Amino acid sequence: MQPAASPATSTSTLQPRRWFASRDSFSSGLLAGLLPLACLIVLVALTLLATLLVRLATAGQGFAAQQQLAVIVLSAGLIVAGIVYAVACVRMLRRVGAWQRAGASTGAAGALWALGFSALCLVLPLLFGALLPQHPSPLLPPHPLP
Repeated sequence: MQPAASPATSTSTLQPRRWFASRDSFSSGLLAGLLPLACLIVLVALTLLATLLVRLATAGQGFAAQQQLAVIVLSAGLIVAGIVYAVACVRMLRRVGAWQRAGASTGAAGALWALGFSALCLVLPLLFGALLPQHPSPLLPPHPLP
């Protein structure tokens, strides 16, 4: 006769832990896939806050010192945010692969759609900045003065 399984050694603790919803739903995968974008938004906001605080702290030191420190803080913060975003995307893609292997294809599809949306949110401002002119085109004639 085998002893009854105690709660500490039940078979449910031996199963791999799912951090997403227990059901295979598109919405849970969608929310999980938006985590890299949420991390990026939070880190960019913290970087801008740190830049603001540095500018306030160095207000009396002159423009050159204030500008140098603000550029250093902004550059470092955005580099860290980019690295964290890349790592979060790679981890999410690995999770999506694990979900697909486990048969949770609906949740994996939601996560992939969310990752595609976050990539689009990153690329569109860069494309607009590169493709839209920052000044009037030299091909257009200048406007006459009234």
